[in-house]
Amino acid sequence: MRDPDYAQAVKQQGAARREINQQVGDAEMNGDYLESVRTRYKSMLQLPSWLPFHQTIPQIFAMFLFGICAWRWGLIRDASNHTATLKRLAGIGLAAGLIGNSLLATRAYLPKQPWYHLQQIKAGWFNVHELLMSFADHVGNPALTLFYVAGGLLLLQRSGLVKRLAWLGLVGRLGLTNYLMESVFMAFLFFGYGLGFGNQFGPAVGMGAATLIFAVLVSFSSLWLRSFEMGPAEWAWKSLTYWKRQKLNLRHR
Repeated sequence: MRDPDYAQAVKQQGAARREINQQVGDAEMNGDYLESVRTRYKSMLQLPSWLPFHQTIPQIFAMFLFGICAWRWGLIRDASNHTATLKRLAGIGLAAGLIGNSLLATRAYLPKQPWYHLQQIKAGWFNVHELLMSFADHVGNPALTLFYVAGGLLLLQRSGLVKRLAWLGLVGRLGLTNYLMESVFMAFLFFGYGLGFGNQFGPAVGMGAATLIFAVLVSFSSLWLRSFEMGPAEWAWKSLTYWKRQKLNLRHR
């Protein structure tokens, strides 16, 4: 049986987190930039101190370790000799990813159905429904990432496809720069301290905006790499990493 005090604490914590998320959303949609930063900082202080170490950090650290292992095993740099392994990983990732994300999509719907009783089956301090959703949250999304990476490596074994997708390599070489630029563009378009379109349009317009921004980033990456070795953010990060100013302009090499 679950500890009643613990159950009540979990319930109160969930309500507090929903309220915090609502405050952050209101500040981003209706406030200025400084108000948005202050509200998000305040929300971080209000979260339980153990939460990042209980959920976020272990999951991200595990993905880092998996990436290191994949590189050392040759799955990335020598993908052509690991086709069978990549196929298995893609299959496992797709199956677990679809199951996990399907469960997440029905997270609030299932407990309301009269035929669904997993929330009534106890499992220590939790119930089976909560454990199922925990699996969906912590396994489903990384599993889909595994499918995308393994599937992409398999597709790149086709020489014709590699040539047609060569332009994606330019975007990848400026990965950090493009990530930061996309964040700035999206914030300017949708948040209250920019154009404030976040509450005015649906998913279709958001998808169109994302496609347009990606096209701009592709063009920018191509033009930038004609003259420079790496992106500005990559240059700054690499210079800080090696504590030495790196060469940026191609003409200086």
